[in-house]
Amino acid sequence: MRILVTGAAGFLGRALVNRLKARGDTELHVTDLRQPQAGVFHSCDLLDRAAVARLLEEVAPGLVYHLAGTFTNEYGPDFRSNVDATRHVLEGVRQRGRPVRVMLIGSAAEYGCVRPEENPVREDHALAPVSIYGWTKACQTLLMQYYYEVHELDVVMARLFNLSGAGASDRLFVGRLGRQMEQFLSGAVQEIVVGNLDSVRDYLPVEEAAGGLERVMRFGKPGQVYHVASGVPTRVRDLLDALLRARGLKRDCVREAPRRAEDK
Repeated sequence: MRILVTGAAGFLGRALVNRLKARGDTELHVTDLRQPQAGVFHSCDLLDRAAVARLLEEVAPGLVYHLAGTFTNEYGPDFRSNVDATRHVLEGVRQRGRPVRVMLIGSAAEYGCVRPEENPVREDHALAPVSIYGWTKACQTLLMQYYYEVHELDVVMARLFNLSGAGASDRLFVGRLGRQMEQFLSGAVQEIVVGNLDSVRDYLPVEEAAGGLERVMRFGKPGQVYHVASGVPTRVRDLLDALLRARGLKRDCVREAPRRAEDK
């Protein structure tokens, strides 16, 4: 099976590429702003519709994992990367007119502020994003539904909750904490500063999330959204303690200074 992965050098992309590479029964093609360490690399600007069409023609994939995207929470960058680039991929697949299964990556940020009594959240929960990032991912969901309903594309969505693991982006709590722990251990900073530790989130190791993407790709019904999450509520304070213990650190090096938005 020939597989194309966009965003292959990102946090989740690396985990997925490693998993696909280990299977040994795939011809793996990848694209990103940086060249990943595995797969046949293709340089492609996903914001260039013609370039995306050429990429799909050259690779002729049977499966496309469209992981590329941004979460700057700024309208221009996020709309271009999360909506326009996705439209170029789906339109390129449509114009080729050959069977291709496409996976899009959604986000729990599409749900916005969920009341405690509404948990656990189901895939059909109303979308009410409260951030630019979440709104652009909700637009991506609408794009998927349009291309499935109108053009009958074989497209499915894996909607991710919070990921954990080494190499996470600094825009995520686990990434910011990991960077600060490295700085503290090296003596570059004298304390680790975190936000509100009383919130409760669903955290999933990135390697398990990659496995969830594979299962959704294999078994998901076209046009449907599937949560990829642990299903276990985790208090951020408990996650912090576990990560500190793993690095041999104690809580007394941490100062809590709540922020407006702690995580994605």
